[in-house]
Amino acid sequence: MGASLLRCIVPCGLLMATVGCGGDLVYNFDNGLTTGSIEPIDDPTKVALLETYAPRVYFHSREEYWPSSVEWSFNFLKRVWDSRSGKWWLVSKEKLRKPSSVVAYFHGADPDRQWTGIPCSLDDVPAYAFWHKVDDRSYDLLYFFYYPYNRGKLVKWGGLGKLRPIPINTVFGNHVGDWEHITVRLTWQRVWDDWILAPSMDAHVPSLYLSSHSHGQKSRWPVPWVPDTHHPIIYAAKGSHGSYLKAGSHTYKTSFWVGKLKDHTDKGTAWDTWKKLECFDYDAKRGLGPTWKGTWPTWLKKGAADRDVGSEDPASGPVWRWGNYRRGEQAGYYRLAHGPTGPADKPYLTTRALD
Repeated sequence: MGASLLRCIVPCGLLMATVGCGGDLVYNFDNGLTTGSIEPIDDPTKVALLETYAPRVYFHSREEYWPSSVEWSFNFLKRVWDSRSGKWWLVSKEKLRKPSSVVAYFHGADPDRQWTGIPCSLDDVPAYAFWHKVDDRSYDLLYFFYYPYNRGKLVKWGGLGKLRPIPINTVFGNHVGDWEHITVRLTWQRVWDDWILAPSMDAHVPSLYLSSHSHGQKSRWPVPWVPDTHHPIIYAAKGSHGSYLKAGSHTYKTSFWVGKLKDHTDKGTAWDTWKKLECFDYDAKRGLGPTWKGTWPTWLKKGAADRDVGSEDPASGPVWRWGNYRRGEQAGYYRLAHGPTGPADKPYLTTRALD
């Protein structure tokens, strides 16, 4: 029997593709973009799915530290060999006078702060989307967002106990460079006579992970989405950019020394990430387009421990940490923390766990 024309089932905001008796898979998006097969799923279908589930990100209405492209930030960074870690780092070309000092490029795509001489518009900022096969039944869609800077939290009082009698009035937890991400997991599911690839319909199985600081949160599907689409809605915390499903205040750490540390989100500027995605097949180490179609950027490669590879040019070789060294320690907390590791050294792209 020949390939049958297959239908798209969309309950509760889920994009679903069905397989008929002919064995061919057709993803019937609103614009009829692509066709593919169950195994392997072809590159156009991967790109279409990455675009379909890419999120809308709401920034805080008083956000000051916006995302940028990796390449734009390279204008203000240099690659340095760190003998302590035995790896290549990126550090700002402009020295930071204090641990809380801010230089112009830290503001990224902020439309009100174009002091760098190299404009950066939010419309030009890509999200970096990765296709990853978890097992024979599941695929992860990972969306990474790059920010030139993470602003920490202002701590006014410190000390042990509820009184906290020591005046501090200092910002802790700044770091140059900031990588945040969310993960959408798609799973092959049997529904009536069809096989469906979509977020799990099992009420006990999470299909979404949102990163924030050194941890994150998982959620079942469906989640809030942009009307008439399948794009989840998330909120990026002011300054720190941690991802949340709701607007409001979010306690992410409680300490005897500084008390509760909170992120704050609200419905400010919307960033529709699907309008500018850089897509990659992580397993094949191959770009899916538009910029790196068929290639793999150097900054996504492993090998930051090889001192002989590359130069000070940020694009010349692998990078381990994407920001300056930590400074300004007080009671075990740093005013300027180490820059983060990048996608190449995150565990999220190599694990079966949803994270």
